[in-house]
Amino acid sequence: MQRIVEFLNKNKYIVFFSLYLIARVLLLNVNSAEWGDTYRILRASNYLQQLTYPNDEKRPMLFSALLTIRFVSDQVESGRITMLVLSILTVFAFYLLIERVSFNLTVNQKFLALILFALNPLFLYWSLRIYADTLFLFFSLIAFVIFYDFIKKQSYLKLVGLAVISILAILTRFEGYILFFALFLGLLITLKNKIPGLVYLVLFSIFFSIVISNNQIFFYQSQLISNKLLLASTSSVLHLAHRLDPNKYLLMTYFAKNPYLLAW
Repeated sequence: MQRIVEFLNKNKYIVFFSLYLIARVLLLNVNSAEWGDTYRILRASNYLQQLTYPNDEKRPMLFSALLTIRFVSDQVESGRITMLVLSILTVFAFYLLIERVSFNLTVNQKFLALILFALNPLFLYWSLRIYADTLFLFFSLIAFVIFYDFIKKQSYLKLVGLAVISILAILTRFEGYILFFALFLGLLITLKNKIPGLVYLVLFSIFFSIVISNNQIFFYQSQLISNKLLLASTSSVLHLAHRLDPNKYLLMTYFAKNPYLLAW
């Protein structure tokens, strides 16, 4: 018995990740069906396999691009396997983070923190669904892992890594812009009054801006498509209103030509 306890204590992280993997495999098909947005994401991945993207989809395309990797023929089943892999990678990223951020915690306290993160109901709920939230969380955790490594020992390679992770986060969810500004502010506070540090900060912004400009083009293209769809819908409503009541048609035409007034 004592040998078993010693073995578990010595290899507790290996045992933990093994048990977590088994638990996640058992929960792979716990959802009888997916939500509507999931099928739109999967539809976008089908378009990407043909090197196109749906005109009515405004989500960033990275998660859909990841789903083009098919583990099995069934698209939903393959997406769930992808979420299984992402959930394990995210828990491992949290493990890397708590190893760098001590907060004067003992080894057992860090291990408890890892268990609580893995069993977090919110994380478990979203990681069981085919959504981009888990991938975004993974990028966020990895960004802070690289950030703490950069603080300990500055290098251009880690700076490029921070910029690339920020870009990947934005290509996953537009909330990635918040992650970028958080990292920028962290670098600014950490490297203030240091001339080499300011050079790092400028380079971080340059690396980020060069690549994210392409994403901006995609974003504005999606916005333009959405506006066209809105105008098409407005035209249909106006045509119907004219048939029902010509007087109301004039009022609706005025608001259609002045949408900001209607929004106000």
